[in-house]
Amino acid sequence: MYIQGTTLEQISSFPYLGSVITENVRCEKEIRTTLNKALGISTSLSRTWKSQNISVRTKVRLLRTLVWPVATCIRVKVLPQERQMKRMSLSELLK
Repeated sequence: MYIQGTTLEQISSFPYLGSVITENVRCEKEIRTTLNKALGISTSLSRTWKSQNISVRTKVRLLRTLVWPVATCIRVKVLPQERQMKRMSLSELLK
C-alpha cells in the first residue's frame, strides 16, 4: 500500500493505549501480556511474600491492591471476546 508515494509497512500487532492490537483481532496476545505484567509485579514482591516480619493480612492487601487490578483488567479490555478467553487454558497464556 502506498500513501503519497511512500510504501507502508504491514505489521501483525502493535501496542495502543495499553492494549495490543493484532491484525486477526484475537485477544490471546493481550491476555498473555496482561497476565505477564501481573506475574512480574508479583515476582518483584517475592521478598515481601517471604518476609516473616510482614503479616499475612498485609500481604493479602498488597496482593489485592497491586497484583489483582492488573490481572483482572483483562475482563474489561477483552469483554467482547470472552468466549475466546474461556477456551484458552492458563498454561497456554503463560507460555
